[in-house]
Amino acid sequence: MFNASYAACSAVERSLSAVSGIISGGSPLIRPSRFFSTSIPQPNSQSTPTSTNRPDAAEATRIAMRSLPQPVVIITTADPNSPLNRRGLTLSSLTSLSLHPIPLLSFNIRLPSRASGLLHRSGRFVVHILPASQRYADLCAAFATSEYTASGDQDVKDPWAMGYEWKVSGEGQPVLEGALVKMHCKVRRTVEVGDHEVWVGEVTKVNNSQKEGEYGLLYCDRKYRSVLGELEEVTSEKEEPNDEP
Repeated sequence: MFNASYAACSAVERSLSAVSGIISGGSPLIRPSRFFSTSIPQPNSQSTPTSTNRPDAAEATRIAMRSLPQPVVIITTADPNSPLNRRGLTLSSLTSLSLHPIPLLSFNIRLPSRASGLLHRSGRFVVHILPASQRYADLCAAFATSEYTASGDQDVKDPWAMGYEWKVSGEGQPVLEGALVKMHCKVRRTVEVGDHEVWVGEVTKVNNSQKEGEYGLLYCDRKYRSVLGELEEVTSEKEEPNDEP
């Protein structure tokens, strides 16, 4: 057990060191690495049954996280040599990882994923921050459904054929014209964790058409939502969250 735990800790340390290398200007090469799960120590006689029931803990975590509003974005990628070989994903895990010395974003993809293989081959992607409207909620729903549904399913909408305006970037990536913000990125690293793949990308260019008071689409409690209003101010404006870049 000790050896397995030590190996797992070493894997975590190596992965964190790799991300630190990216932030400090290290090699841009993509070197996929993996986390390997280890067995869970047996509980002692004083432990409660629910503390060791992993399926229950997973479902409880899922339910708890539903109450947290998350930004929902569409990420697109394509084969630069064949722009019609393209994929899109609807994600609610996008976060700003670092701003200096280079801007880095991260997000997660549930495996298996059709888009993951193309992302690895392409090495580039575009993040779209979307208007908070039913029109773009429908597009998000279409991409979310198409990613994990068998190809050719007649009941699934083709998100690329729903009347939205798409263009191709200079790097050969699909760009949604109606998005509030388009962030063009290149892949810096991927790490497989459990049943997901964590991606780190460097932002190389930002196209921002966002207007004053215009906010992006949110996802909370299994529904797409918008920002309805501000909370009563109870703290100083300088007191930002501890992970605010």
